Amino acid sequence: MRKSGRSVQTRLLAALTLTVLGVGLLATVAAFWFAYSEAQEFQDDNLRQVALLGKLADRSALVGSEEDTDARIRVLPEAGRTLPVWVPKHLTEGFHTLTMADGDKGRVYVRHSRPGGQMVLIVQSTQSRNEAALENAWWTLVPWLLFLPVLLWLIVHIVRRELAAVRTLSHRIDQQSADCLEELPVEQVPDEILPLVEAVNRMMVRVNHVVLHQKRFIADASHELRTPLTALSLQVENVERAGSLPLMQQRVAMLKIGIERLRRLTTQLLDLARLQLQGLEPERILVSDLVREVIASVLPLAESRQIELELQLDADPVERIDVATFRLVVHNLLENAIKYNRQAGQVRVRIAMEGDDLVVDVADEGSGIPADQRESAFRPFFRLAGQETEGSGLGLAIVREAADRLGGTVVILDNSPASGITVRYRQSPDRESSG
Repeated sequence: MRKSGRSVQTRLLAALTLTVLGVGLLATVAAFWFAYSEAQEFQDDNLRQVALLGKLADRSALVGSEEDTDARIRVLPEAGRTLPVWVPKHLTEGFHTLTMADGDKGRVYVRHSRPGGQMVLIVQSTQSRNEAALENAWWTLVPWLLFLPVLLWLIVHIVRRELAAVRTLSHRIDQQSADCLEELPVEQVPDEILPLVEAVNRMMVRVNHVVLHQKRFIADASHELRTPLTALSLQVENVERAGSLPLMQQRVAMLKIGIERLRRLTTQLLDLARLQLQGLEPERILVSDLVREVIASVLPLAESRQIELELQLDADPVERIDVATFRLVVHNLLENAIKYNRQAGQVRVRIAMEGDDLVVDVADEGSGIPADQRESAFRPFFRLAGQETEGSGLGLAIVREAADRLGGTVVILDNSPASGITVRYRQSPDRESSG
């Protein structure tokens, strides 16, 4: 499987790692600085405490060992001596940083003794102070340095464990058969990807529906095409065996009728298959203009059966709808009404608005469809028993499929008290499909 370079796990691990390292670095610097400052303040407190010890028996005493001379605290002036020359004559009480005789910096706490106002200095080398403070501060970094690898390992482990559900789902999808997709389980799915999994499940339902339609379509089409193809083969053989020109012409005429019937059946099968697969592209149209175009296209068929076509406009709406699919609805309704009408009958097309709903009625004067068989009439290849008119039984099936695609409805009504039926197509704005 080709990697896209946009792995959620990799990006999440990288983001978390950089965040932890950044925050850890800031926390480490802050901890180091606070520990260093605390060590410096602690040593200042030591100087202050020495100064407050009161009268010192021996001002030459050292706080610290002789071996650790860098850590000692000196009290000046030493017994019997004056202040060193590097000490300014007038210093305020408190802390000062002075340069001593050896060039080293010294941290000095000044105290004026009473009575007499003699100045007493408590001195410690800044170098020894800094070294002690740094040593204490470095030790505060040890827990961070030990903890950081453990934290990074935990991040990797937790991210991989939490994303294991995604890998499990992808594996389950890979194992499914395209003929029958099963919905994915949602019980253990994280809330963040639950909407995606539910959307995939809804898509699987739609795909299963399309696959089921396609299987049924292929089975019905193969059955329905077999008969006319066999008939055409026999008619071709009959033409070859014709013993005279008039007989050949007669059989060629029958062959042409058979070819035209097969052409129409194939066209309807392709229309039905296209309806089940294509997307919709709604656009605004004047409904009456489209209906007039369809009436003009079926006029030759109507004239061949002496059928009168009438258009009644109770309204002349402009609708936003997929033109090709809506044309199939009107065309098949008109064609069916002409084919199954009585000779020299009438077909009436009515366009109306009922509230916000577009209504298109196509009424004929034929023998009609029994009430208990009207729903079956919308199934592919359904034909009424004893029906003499040649047909494939796909017209109303195409109308129902197109209506479903558009989000409309189609029903069969009686022409009481007249003969025939009215097929009504209704399109509601809130039900219009977006494709």
